[in-house]
Amino acid sequence: MKSFKFVILLVVALSVRSGAQAAQPAQPAAKTVAVVSVLPVSGHFFHIAVIRFGNACKLFDLAGFNLENTIYTAAASVLSPTYKLVRMSVPPGSEIHTSSTEVMGAFKSFPTIGEQVRKMAHPQPTADLYLVAWGSHTENRCMDYPKPYGIGVTTYAFGNVKVHTQVELFVVDTHTLQTLASKGAFADAPLPGFEWNEEAQLVSSQDMGRIRSTMQNLLGSSVATRVREMFSAQ
Repeated sequence: MKSFKFVILLVVALSVRSGAQAAQPAQPAAKTVAVVSVLPVSGHFFHIAVIRFGNACKLFDLAGFNLENTIYTAAASVLSPTYKLVRMSVPPGSEIHTSSTEVMGAFKSFPTIGEQVRKMAHPQPTADLYLVAWGSHTENRCMDYPKPYGIGVTTYAFGNVKVHTQVELFVVDTHTLQTLASKGAFADAPLPGFEWNEEAQLVSSQDMGRIRSTMQNLLGSSVATRVREMFSAQ
């Protein structure tokens, strides 16, 4: 008789537990974030001399620096597994245009960042958000600017050499194409033992390897920090 009662109680307990589990609401599906990098094709060496007319600048190819992969990896390190990430790409040399990138831009009208990304990026996945990393083309050319800017290496007549990366990050709603959050990500670090001060000067493959590695570390760290800040508010 006791054994029979025990069996009855066990069946009832299992039924109650099963019913409680069935009553729990389904967990919402993770949002999908499409990561797209719109970066310049070139970085720059820039030397700031004692006299302004002694300044020098030279562009170098960013092919092989894998900065797009660095950005995706940094974003994934922060957002996974809370969000599902997919990668998008743009044709080399693609540019985003805003009032601050164009001559007389304040008097012109431009599509939103989201609209421009939708037109240039592929493939177009089913995503809830775009995470856009943008390196402005106007900040990645030779300019007579007396401090580090854009993606490059700045040397000084007196002072430490600086390797630096700079991108703007945007979180965009893929349905409305409106920007939900934006932050700048700038980082720099010294490059001991490196010198560059004239356009004709060649840079060794060993030094280019050091520059590439430093840029990847700077970009990855700064992007991860800013992405964490932006998505913590979502």
